[in-house]
Amino acid sequence: MRSWAGALLILLCWQAMFWSTVHVVERAARPYAIDQRETIDFHRLSEHGARLDHGPALAARRSGLEGYVAEGSDGASAIVFLVPFEVRDPTEPLALYLTLREQIREIRVNGIIVQAVAPLPRLEGLITSEPSYYALPRAAIRAGPNQLEIEKDVFGFDTALSEFAIGPADQLAGAYRWRTFLQTDLGMIGIALLVFTALLCLVVNWPPPDRPRVHALVALLVTCALATYVLSFNPPIELSLSATVLIWVWVNVAIALTMTQYSLHDARVPQPRWFVLVWIVLPALASLPVLIAHVDVARQGEYLLGAVNAAYVLVIAAAGFSIVLLAQASTDGSARRWFDRTILALCFSAFAMDRIGSIFDLTSPFDATLPFTLSWSPIVAALLGLSMVLALAREATEARRTVQTANAVLKEKLATQERALADSYTAHAQMAQRAIVLEERQRIVRDMHDGIGGTLLGLKLQIGAGQLDAEAIQAALDAAITDMRLIVDSLDMADESVSEVMRAFESRVRKHIEAAGCTCVVEHALAPNGPALGPRVTLQILRILQEALANALRHSGASQISIGSAQEGELIRIYVRDDGRGFTKTSTGRGLSNMHHRAQAIGVSLEITSSAEGTDVVLVVPFVSKEA
Repeated sequence: MRSWAGALLILLCWQAMFWSTVHVVERAARPYAIDQRETIDFHRLSEHGARLDHGPALAARRSGLEGYVAEGSDGASAIVFLVPFEVRDPTEPLALYLTLREQIREIRVNGIIVQAVAPLPRLEGLITSEPSYYALPRAAIRAGPNQLEIEKDVFGFDTALSEFAIGPADQLAGAYRWRTFLQTDLGMIGIALLVFTALLCLVVNWPPPDRPRVHALVALLVTCALATYVLSFNPPIELSLSATVLIWVWVNVAIALTMTQYSLHDARVPQPRWFVLVWIVLPALASLPVLIAHVDVARQGEYLLGAVNAAYVLVIAAAGFSIVLLAQASTDGSARRWFDRTILALCFSAFAMDRIGSIFDLTSPFDATLPFTLSWSPIVAALLGLSMVLALAREATEARRTVQTANAVLKEKLATQERALADSYTAHAQMAQRAIVLEERQRIVRDMHDGIGGTLLGLKLQIGAGQLDAEAIQAALDAAITDMRLIVDSLDMADESVSEVMRAFESRVRKHIEAAGCTCVVEHALAPNGPALGPRVTLQILRILQEALANALRHSGASQISIGSAQEGELIRIYVRDDGRGFTKTSTGRGLSNMHHRAQAIGVSLEITSSAEGTDVVLVVPFVSKEA
């Protein structure tokens, strides 16, 4: 009940706005000086201009908004309406204003011609509502009684003189300009706006929920543009009366259907599948009276008028139903669509009022003496097109604002996620660092326990059993000290480049090589800022080099030992070379086995070649550290 009460209130507001607007516009377009006399005399003229009635002048009686109808004009070629009027001040500029410019042949004032050539109408369609304005020549006006003669061609069953006014030229000129703008200019502007808006709706990529409503809106705009064209312009080809009426009936049926379909989509009322059949059934039913009129020529006028009136009733019913749906849809509490719904309600009201005015004479609800004479369909066509353009601009602005808001929200969420990821990465890096440190500690403890600890424990047991002499004990202690130094060097130089590690190793072992009576040759070719290998890889490489150097000093009998490194593409080659006696491939030893095992553990390649000219021990290390 609350929803329907709100809809009723919205309906009342819309209708108050509509009828107030119509009253103001009709008042501005209708001169206060419109003549109110009940009859006007007229004469009938033959094709050659001779007067057909030689007795008293005939009387044309006022017939509402049709003006003064000259009945009994059969056989006449033209009608001359005689309009007497009084002038108090002949120096005041006067003018003649006609609400309709139809079949005007000549206008004379006191026998002096005002217009001798029929004016070319700007618009000429089914409804020719273009007014006319004629300045009366001051030389032809005299004080007291004056005679105005308006000669019109006979057209159709009856010829009528439209409502007219004779009065001050400036006042009538203002009414003429205003009415011409409303009935002529706005019609042409409206067609352009309606077509432009329809094309604009078609090129926009609408969200799927809005597409049915927008498609219905496009159909409504195109139909209104077609109706305005039919009302305002003659067709490009000559049509019979039946064909013209049939087209007009179809246009009205299309307006009724597009209004209803758009309102159903706008109110989100589900449409049954059989509603598509209405587009076929209604035009077919509306065509029946026209087809019957084509057969029954005697009653053709009745059938054609009945078909037009039936189409008008359909438009009136569809407009009322659509306005109620729009009002109901406006009670959803959202002000997003109020503007375009209000404009559509006003336009639908104008469509209905135009059709009612074609059947009955309408007057203003605020002034019973003010008849409604304007054709409002061409007027609201421009309003409908312009308002829909503004509605599209508003929806585009809202969509842009929504996108900007969504982008801002997404940006904030992204920043939050990035901060969370950064915090997570920092925490993970810290955990990984702690894990590396812990693993390194465990490795150092394991190396010291398995290496130095094992050596010292074995040495202790052998000394206790009296199995070693002083020289053997010293050699064992030297080996343990050497291994401890390698562990310390690998930790101290974990972040140093391979070049720095090799230079430190060469500096430490040079004195041992020279003490053994050998020459030490250094061949380093690595850049100082090369890659670092990490403590684990560095320790194993140093142990392999230490083992190779110890074998050369103990078993080769060499006079020269070379230590070198070089870069080859993405590989680093580290080698120890001697010029000793070498060894055979069948030679086996625990030292060689340990060297291969260590190289395999850190993922580097170990190549050992030996001949009578010496032995080469080569380590091939990739650039990327194999540190775990």
